[in-house]
Formats: sequence, C-alpha cells, structure tokens
Amino acid sequence: RLWLDDPSVERCGSLRRVMSSGEALPADLRDRFFARLPGVELHNLYGPTEAAVDVTWHPCSPEDRSAAVPIGRPVANTRIHVLDARGEPSPPGVPGELHIAGAQVGRGYWRRPALTAERFVPDPFASEPGARMYRTGDRARWTAAGTVEYLGRLDFQVKIRGLRVELGEIEAALAADPSVREAVVAARGEGEDARLVAWLVPADGGGVSVDGLRERLAAKLPPYMVPSAFVAMDALPLTPSGKVDRRALPDPGARTADGYVAPWSPLEIELADLWREVLGVERVGAGDDFFALGGHSLLAVKLASRIRQRFGRELALAELFRSRTLRTLAAALERESAGATASPLVAIHAAGARPPIFCVHPAGGTVFRYSDLARELGPDQPFYGLQAQGVNDDAEPLATVDEMATRYLDALRAAFPAGPYVLGGWSAGGVIAFEMARRLRDAGEDVSLVVLLDTHAPKDDWRDRAPDEVDLYLRYTHDLAGVGPERLAELESALRAVADDERLAALADWIARSDLPVAETTLAQIGRSVRVFATTMRAVNEHRLREYDGDVLLLQAAEGIPGLEPPPGGVASAWRPHVRGRLEVRTVPGTHGTFIGEPYVADVGRALEAALVEISTG
Repeated sequence: RLWLDDPSVERCGSLRRVMSSGEALPADLRDRFFARLPGVELHNLYGPTEAAVDVTWHPCSPEDRSAAVPIGRPVANTRIHVLDARGEPSPPGVPGELHIAGAQVGRGYWRRPALTAERFVPDPFASEPGARMYRTGDRARWTAAGTVEYLGRLDFQVKIRGLRVELGEIEAALAADPSVREAVVAARGEGEDARLVAWLVPADGGGVSVDGLRERLAAKLPPYMVPSAFVAMDALPLTPSGKVDRRALPDPGARTADGYVAPWSPLEIELADLWREVLGVERVGAGDDFFALGGHSLLAVKLASRIRQRFGRELALAELFRSRTLRTLAAALERESAGATASPLVAIHAAGARPPIFCVHPAGGTVFRYSDLARELGPDQPFYGLQAQGVNDDAEPLATVDEMATRYLDALRAAFPAGPYVLGGWSAGGVIAFEMARRLRDAGEDVSLVVLLDTHAPKDDWRDRAPDEVDLYLRYTHDLAGVGPERLAELESALRAVADDERLAALADWIARSDLPVAETTLAQIGRSVRVFATTMRAVNEHRLREYDGDVLLLQAAEGIPGLEPPPGGVASAWRPHVRGRLEVRTVPGTHGTFIGEPYVADVGRALEAALVEISTG
C-alpha cells in the first residue's frame, strides 16, 4: 500500500511480477494495484515461519471483483487441510482451522516441547509413518473453485505489521508492573494501521505514569510489542461468567484535550495535517509524540513520502526517530530549509474535493487558531490560512491593508489560479479578506462568499486614536488563547505595575506561568507577534472600506470583545453600507477570543457549512 501511494510507481517499466505475503491482501488493494500497474502480475502468497514461509499461492486477476482475495492452492510438496474441532475435514464453504503438511513443515520449536506437541501434531492423512502437520491457528475455508480463503486468527495471537505478537506475553509483563493491578491487551485497526492498546486498572486505586510504564515495558519486550496507547480504568468490563468482556473495552480515542497545545508555526500546522492523515487521529498537538499516537516504522515511511510530496523535502527516517514530537520535527525541517522565502499560504488541511476556504490571519499574524474550525468542517473541506509577514522572522510587517491584500493574492493565485474562492478572516483578518475579495471580483474572478468572523468594520474615529500599549497587550492575549475578563484584569494589573520597557518581558512571563495552551515556540515569538499585532491593528484602523458587490456572511460572537462596547446597532450595522450583495448575519456563542475554539467552534462550523451548502446548491 505504501509503495502504491508513491506518485512515481507507474515508472517501474521493467516490473513483471509482484508477490504479496506476510499479511492478508485486501481486495481494494488488489484492484488499486491493477489500476496503476495493469500489465504486471500480482500473486497472493500465504505461509507461516513454521512451514518455511510460503505454502499457498494465488494468481490475482484484473477481472476478479470478489470481496476477498483467496490465498490459493498449495505449492509443490505441500498439503493443506481445513479441519473442524474434531480433526475432520471441513466441507467447502465451512470454516475450520488451517493445517499444513508436507516437506515444508518444521520439526518444532527450539527447547519448547510442550508448544511443539500442541502445534506440530500427527498427520492422519499422510502415508509415511511419523508424519507431522502444523496447526496454524488460522481460520480458513475451501471455496467451490478449490482455493483456500483466509478468515483470520482463532486465538489472541495477532500480527502487528507482519510480526506475530502473543497478547498474553504483554499482559503478563503489564501485570508484573507494580503500578498495575489488572491489564488486558488487544489489537485495534487492521493492516498497517493495526496498533496495540492496553487497558489498565491501576494498583491500589492510584495513578499510572504512561511514560514510565512504557519505558519499563521497553526494557522487557521488543519495541513492536509495547502498546502505543494505554487506557486507565476503574475496573475491566466483565461478561456474566466473570471473564473480561473484550468487546466492551472502550475505544482509546485519538487523545484527550488535557495538556493539548495547538501547533503554532506554519510548518507545525501543515505537519499536523499530515500526521492526522497518516495516523488517522482527529487532533495533533505541538508536543505530541508520533509513536505514542500509534505511529510505527511503516507509517514513518508513509509520513516521509507525504512530506516529500507536500514540501519537496527528503526526510531521513532516522530524523523522525530522533525528532519524535511535532514541534521538534518541524524545527528539524525548518533548519534544513533555513533561508528559504516562506509563502504566506499555510495548508491547515490540504485534502478534499470541495472548493478551498482561505482565511486571513487576525492581528496577531498567525493562523493556528483556525485549526479547530478546519477540523470541524470535515476531511473533504480544504482549508488554508494566510500568515503575516514578520511573525516568524525579522522581516518588517506589512504596514497597510492594501500591501497585505497584494501579497496574499499573489500567493493565493500562484497556487490556485482560478476560483471559485471562499475568503474569510477572524477579527482584523476579515477586513483584509474583504479587500482581497473586492479585488478578485473587480478582476472578474468568481468569489462565492466572504466570511467575516466577528470582524468589526473600521470606523473614522479609529484612525486618529492610538491604542494604549497595555490595552494592545490585553487584546493580543485574549486573541492568542481566549483569556477571559477576570484573567485579563489580573494581567492588566501586572503590566501596569512595571516600567514601559519591561512590559513585553512581563507579558511573556505571565503567559509562561499561566496554564494557557500556548506552545513554547509562541513564547519565543511573542515580541515579533506583538509587533505584527500592533502594525496590523494600525493598518486595519486606517483602512477605508470600498464597496463589495458579492455575498457576505458575518458570524458575530454573542459576548463580543471584553472591555469594548459594540457599535450602535451591532457589528453588522457598520458593514451594511459597504456590502452591495447579500449580508447574512448569524450570532454564535462565546466571546471574540473564544468563539473560534472548543467548545463553541461547532456552532461556527454549522453556520459556515450551511452557507457553503447553500452556495453549492444554488
């Protein structure tokens, strides 16, 4: 599957035959193989180590559209038996345990006579005396066509990425740990997405340090047998007969929100999108570990391929094992590309067939606060941010809305030369997006919608009013992390108690000591971000709106901006004179700084989705 994901696979012009073995071959992968390599043979092989690996083979056909790919017929000098619980042959179509006999069968397990006797049993169908056959523990059945179909395992022995794992061995290692009273382990997912999950009952009602437990297991077990997820429970679910009810074990989920820190830099945001795609999780934080989220060596190869496709950079797998967290991996990639001119266009979620949404940064210059909204709109909705100049480097911030609109439109049209375009922005970003949309419409381009996310229209009396420095810092902190009025009052007291030239350091110190979900990279960038914030606020305040003849959706936060009185008639009243198309206004819960994040973002997503559906249906 990883190989077929590579865009250049069709260039394998001398390839004649491919053999698939080690894991069950899914029908969709068979079909995809022939779609990409129509002139190449594909053979499905089956066999365990105990029988010299491959003992059956099946030549796949491009015309075959069956839901399952058989493992086929025995190879030379091999006999296959599908037997019921009494050791009698199962009729065609009836499942049984697959047994292997013939020249390939080994003699047994080294120095494990009990297991040898259990698995290497006398062959009653052989003519030669003393012949043995191997009980595979695999469920199978004969088809009417005379081929064998694999149906999965009979016991709790599983395969994880081609390696056989005895779950009982892992459970025993967990139960021996002093922090664990009970444990059960199971495999979740299939194929390359399979991962081991452990459900634990802590000893003496205490807690379990997952990092410490994982480290202790790694000293006893090979890496592929260490679970990638741990779920602590008060008690394991039981069946009426008192056995662990494995079907009732709760899904481990992608991750809880505790300790979550949003990706901040453009590269962190784009890498998070790739991690979500590769790992199949909903949310990835800046401090998350690729392997703790279920990653493994095959998925690392897949991630490296995605990075090459998205960024045009080669990632050594060794670097991924060294830089396991999203933040450290982004830093490693940034070091490799130091000096390159960064585009303001950030792919928050690149996949999907629908027309993309482009959202301009708020005054702080970053686009990380759009991540929750992009996720809320679903995997089929591409979502891009436009990040400010100077927020990640020492470049001078753009000083006017006109300069910003020009720069962002150049980047947007270089990547997406034609519409339809959906433009939007939160706070100050809405003003910039409004100007971009006006220019696109004047150039004859198709702009489906402009989305103003609690954006106040610039007013004449703002232009000559210089913001108080402390008020500027308070607005920045509210926008950065949705800090509420009480905490802002605490921050205001701290800032007004120090000298002017000490306030920026005091702000960074206050944020670092708070329990806000802010990445360390953000703390290091606060000086630049505040500079961009002040410049953008000044640019927006000085901007004169021109009429726009398209449709606009205004989503206004019910509680507004803490400490700022809304204009008479509400936020919408100041926009109406400038919108010649339809202006739809919807109120969503939350404040200006919180409505775009959890838990309120679901309401924003529903309102925006309804508007997009209305556009698509005419």
